[in-house]
Amino acid sequence: MLAQRLYPSFIHKKVRLPWFFHSSMSSHVDPRLDKMTQGLGLIVGRQTKYYPMNSIPPFGLDDAWLGRILRIELGQIDGVPHASWSDSGDAPMQLLTRWYGFSFTYPQCEIYRPQHE
Repeated sequence: MLAQRLYPSFIHKKVRLPWFFHSSMSSHVDPRLDKMTQGLGLIVGRQTKYYPMNSIPPFGLDDAWLGRILRIELGQIDGVPHASWSDSGDAPMQLLTRWYGFSFTYPQCEIYRPQHE
């Protein structure tokens, strides 16, 4: 029960890393998003895409990606996003991660942008 209460606040709040942390990385943090942006990173073969948490509405979203429709929903209890293909219900490889980690591991990944932007 305690974990159910604490985990969502850790995921949804902006946290800080020690000042020296990023100097241990072998490249600069991708400036397209704030380094501490929380989001869902997807990996399908060599294709990668990042969905910032603030771009996922409470009712979820459907995104046309790789010739298919990807459904992203937020967990009812913890608000953690998860993805599945609409046509099969299968879940692609996905990571709940901060931007600095995903973009470091998958440079030049695609970033989801809502259609109205």
